[in-house]
Amino acid sequence: MKTKQASIYLRVLWLNDNENLRPSSLNIKLDGETTEDVIFSISQNDNNIGNNSLWENVTEWANGITYNYQKIIENEDNSQLQEENSPKTEEINEIKENNIPYVIPSVINIPNNYRCNILKNAETETYSYYTIKMTYVPPKRKLMARSSTPILNFNGTTIENINFNDAEIQKVVFNGVTVFEKQLGAPLKDAILANSTLNEGTPDFSLRATTDEGMFETDDPIYGEGAKSQYFRGAVLNNYVKFAGFWWRIIRINGDGTVRLIYDGTSGHVNGIGNIKSIAIPNIQYSTVNGKSNYVGWTYEEELQRPSDSNNAVSCNAKIQLESWFSDNIPDIYLNKVDTSAKFCNDRRTGLPYSGWSGYVTEWSINGTKFSYAGVDRVLNKKQPTLNCLPKDVYTLNVGLITADEAEFAGGNGDTNSSYYLYIKYNYITMTPSYYSSSISWMHGIGESGSISLSYKTMSKYNIRPVINLKADVQVTGTGTMEDPYVVVGAE
Repeated sequence: MKTKQASIYLRVLWLNDNENLRPSSLNIKLDGETTEDVIFSISQNDNNIGNNSLWENVTEWANGITYNYQKIIENEDNSQLQEENSPKTEEINEIKENNIPYVIPSVINIPNNYRCNILKNAETETYSYYTIKMTYVPPKRKLMARSSTPILNFNGTTIENINFNDAEIQKVVFNGVTVFEKQLGAPLKDAILANSTLNEGTPDFSLRATTDEGMFETDDPIYGEGAKSQYFRGAVLNNYVKFAGFWWRIIRINGDGTVRLIYDGTSGHVNGIGNIKSIAIPNIQYSTVNGKSNYVGWTYEEELQRPSDSNNAVSCNAKIQLESWFSDNIPDIYLNKVDTSAKFCNDRRTGLPYSGWSGYVTEWSINGTKFSYAGVDRVLNKKQPTLNCLPKDVYTLNVGLITADEAEFAGGNGDTNSSYYLYIKYNYITMTPSYYSSSISWMHGIGESGSISLSYKTMSKYNIRPVINLKADVQVTGTGTMEDPYVVVGAE
């Protein structure tokens, strides 16, 4: 008799170069009245327009990879019958002996409502959507009961985020056998605190942090009265996260339980080692205009210290570049994990200048005088970082930059520090203004030596490391080390 099967349909994005076939959506629904008839099929809501010119390419691709995934048919006395182009006998025996479940890929041509072509840009690229039917074939049932939970796998991609009517499926039982069971994790905040030492008191910020000092807690008033943030400090060894195909380092747990991450590239690296891959956007101007002090703003409005409406003001170049990067690199299927309304501080209060500097005033002006922003005195003079921020300087964003205060909490100051987790041997800019002088606006940045510097011109080119926030209820596995990073369940 034939081995019982269940099928999964994946909508797939096919590019014209025939090299980039990949799952585009894992929004799945269940069809079938009984367990033996259950089929997993794609939920398709787009206008369905066939594109037969590309269909042959998709078919050729699917036929090319079916060699290793042809179904095994067993007759009643358990002798094998192999179809043409089936796997080699030794491959089949390995599957049977090791209880390995496998899938059969085949391109679905009928019904046509599973096909869709979308024209993105008539002059450059055509994106065509097709549906690939993946048929899951479990090993023999008596072996299956003793085997580990199988994982559906397509073209090297583990399929875990299966949904039914927008509710995540935790387990699928087919014909009495578990054919899918979601890998469960712990809330990221809980996992971080469970795997970290939370120290009492406040560290000495006049000293750079060159060893793993664990976590400390501080007030986080932009999230409300009494809100607390727990931040990593020093040469931390357990703040690694894998999310959306990238590695990140945890900066802190925010006052609302969300978790702030800074981009670290496509692979993990140890502290104290230079890593150009930690730069997401190289050589970018914070602002492409000059001559007025308000160009330190994440958004700005002419002649005003702060725009009257931040949402409708002019965006600085760093904001534009970051949002473009986020749109291109964090796919929609991962957005349900990201806090897209996270709070970022672009502190435009004024204050005392850097120690020893003369001729600076503390009143803001659009031009004509030289003055210092409050971050200079707070971070570099007094060594008293804070997460406090005036409401009119708080931005609600999906992606932003680290602040000079967060960098000092993490272990940096005005001195060289090549040991703490923010050091990458390359400069990158922060979101904290520093001063205005001689018609030039300046920002804080992290230097090549790991020190916090106040001398980053808004018009000069520096590197950018995106900062995002994960939602409080995100589930993860792992312990946060580079060898066992936190992995966001359903968003690797």
